[in-house]
Amino acid sequence: NWRGHSPQKIIGLGDQDYGVNLRAAYLQGCNVVVLEAKPDKWEALENNTSEDLCIDVWWWDDPTSRLMLLLAYLITRSTKWRNAKIRLLAVDNGQDTGPTMEILQSMLDDIRIDAQPMVIEDPDADTIVQHSADSTLVFLPFRIKANRVVDPFGGSMDEMLFLLPVVALVLAAEDI
Repeated sequence: NWRGHSPQKIIGLGDQDYGVNLRAAYLQGCNVVVLEAKPDKWEALENNTSEDLCIDVWWWDDPTSRLMLLLAYLITRSTKWRNAKIRLLAVDNGQDTGPTMEILQSMLDDIRIDAQPMVIEDPDADTIVQHSADSTLVFLPFRIKANRVVDPFGGSMDEMLFLLPVVALVLAAEDI
């Protein structure tokens, strides 16, 4: 689970130890999934009806993105989540090779996953919160920088996680 259940001896040192442990797992070739689910958020997730369930997958077109999409799809194979809507939120940083709706839809058709693609231009942490605050579950990539867990933009995860529902932070060690 996210650091909420990790003992901290010295303020700030727990964050670094946590990052060191995640980095060690990653370097051993393990895909890493960290669940951030405070009791109130988990209870809200449990109380949702299957018609209201929405899973957001933040897509950077990398191995972590493909792992997150697979995990979201596998969740929809369970009885409670079978009617959940998957939204594929593709990040476009203004590069010429950025994602387009046609490319995303073609990829989803090829892998036979029913998801609603959306292209988000020039995102930041606030944009992620803006788009995913009302979702039931969010798959979000993370990075390890200087033995600390950081968001996809290199910033602290804490503020963003506070404003989001249940979040699965994902880092893929290999491509799927």
